[in-house]
Amino acid sequence: MFLNTSKISFFKKVAAKLKSPAINKFINDIVVKELELRLNINYYDNPKDKDENTDKNIIWFCWYQGLENAPVLVKKCYNQILINKPADYDVILITDENYKDYLNLPDYIIEKYHSGIISKAHFSDILRFSLLAEYGGLWADSTIFTLKNINFIENKAFFTLKNASYDPYTTISYGLWTGYFIGFNNVFYIPCFVRDCFYKYWETENKLFDYYFIDYAILLAYKKIPQFRNLIKELDYYGNNRFFLKNKLNEAINQTDDLLLAADSVKIYKLSNKIKMKEFTENNKMTYYKKYIID
Repeated sequence: MFLNTSKISFFKKVAAKLKSPAINKFINDIVVKELELRLNINYYDNPKDKDENTDKNIIWFCWYQGLENAPVLVKKCYNQILINKPADYDVILITDENYKDYLNLPDYIIEKYHSGIISKAHFSDILRFSLLAEYGGLWADSTIFTLKNINFIENKAFFTLKNASYDPYTTISYGLWTGYFIGFNNVFYIPCFVRDCFYKYWETENKLFDYYFIDYAILLAYKKIPQFRNLIKELDYYGNNRFFLKNKLNEAINQTDDLLLAADSVKIYKLSNKIKMKEFTENNKMTYYKKYIID
């Protein structure tokens, strides 16, 4: 076994119960050190030549079954990105049918995905960093919802929803990145490093050691690559309100929350498909879900 999944989970729960950032950091450091020793991934400042693929500005969006089969919320998120993207960006939808048009993944990755060893959730992690390593651009998860133009992503070597509002007892990213909204522009060695962590791991392993492997891989990149640390340090805090709308969707529209939404200068929100949504409250008041997703 690569890493002891049950022990990681146990000590994470201990850190959360004891409210101990120190224990959490200790666990993170052990996992990252183990990854570093076992995977032995090197990075290079310029691992690939710039080609015609990298001249395009792309936002990557994935729904395996195709948009026509997506839930209403996902369709709305996709349409909002089309509306709010920078003018010179293309939005490319990745599906089970077309991902091979963009990537030449190792055979063992594809085989383990089709056999169920690699879940759809983790396969999307592999896809995002393979696409970012090959083409650059920005990955937006299918439940990322935008309420204004996102032109501020332009001309940045690195972009993510860096935030100061994270749980110090369970965090892996320490608020420095979000894997569900992350982009790179002409710094291919960083996504290449994370991609290669996935490739090297699955070359020999048949079980995911932790659901948040993506964050551990990015944390390893953060520790090993000084330029990556500098890019994160230079980036503003764009993600402090990322869950605000998610927490309000089933609530009645009200002036206080309207003002808070209006005051948010970023307006990029992480929503969820796993929450049962309603268009009206028990008092027949229209909800924010009705206002923003349905109407």
